[in-house]
Amino acid sequence: MLIVLHTSNMLFACLYLNGLIDVQFYGSSGTFYSPNYPGPYPPNADCIWNITPGSRIVQLDFPIVNIEYHSNCGYDAIYVYDGPSTSYRLLGKVCGTNNITFHSTGTSLTVRFKSDNSVSRPGFRADFQVVVKPCGGSLFGSGTFSSPNHPNYYHDNAYCVWQLRAPYDQRIFLAFTYLQSFASISKLWLFIIFLKNRLENCCSCDYVSIYDGPSVSSRYLGKVCNNSLSSFYSTSNYLTVLFRTDGSVVGRGFKADFITSLLFESPSSDKQVKESLRVAQPSSSKT
Repeated sequence: MLIVLHTSNMLFACLYLNGLIDVQFYGSSGTFYSPNYPGPYPPNADCIWNITPGSRIVQLDFPIVNIEYHSNCGYDAIYVYDGPSTSYRLLGKVCGTNNITFHSTGTSLTVRFKSDNSVSRPGFRADFQVVVKPCGGSLFGSGTFSSPNHPNYYHDNAYCVWQLRAPYDQRIFLAFTYLQSFASISKLWLFIIFLKNRLENCCSCDYVSIYDGPSVSSRYLGKVCNNSLSSFYSTSNYLTVLFRTDGSVVGRGFKADFITSLLFESPSSDKQVKESLRVAQPSSSKT
């Protein structure tokens, strides 16, 4: 049985009716849940949410996830597709307790939740909103990402979060290959920058923070600012990168490369780092 529901409601839960449920959202923001949330979702659930708010990019956040874990999400899982149906490109699968954010490349996203006939968990909450120009997102494997508009100037008051993910038995190495945290575009700006460095040391205005896990709540590894290049290593298959800027001086931002390895050994020299990044075949690139 297929039931199609059209709604612009801010809150909607997929009710379990022993069949496939297709819910269509047209509002600019909203929230939806797994069936029976916050109670355990039922076995053999199959729900589809189609998010088509209009002519802008869709940002989809999963702030709460508690789904039966499998290394390949082969039991119960959330599937996110980059388009108006499940026939479009799969952006990713979510299971376990991973908090994650997705962005559409067009004007719609489709979310499908399926459970098997055994273990049940409390499920998930998902929030969506339209955004003008997203930054951050979820990246898998090896690749490159950069600040918004790089190599041009980033914008004021940016808040970008990248979640880097490797296969469950691998680790992540992250290296910043370019960094300019503010712009020196005139003598007046140079004077302002001098004052900012004196008063704030600029690491409290525009900076990049790195966390050893799947979110900004994970263990803090360090901060990159003041034109200093650094490298970081994960202890699990996740790293999270946060880029924040204030409302004044801007710069050309940063560019970073990341690679994954089954048996990762920390490179002992800059030459080894560059060689590792040179031979890696990027699978993701995003600003």
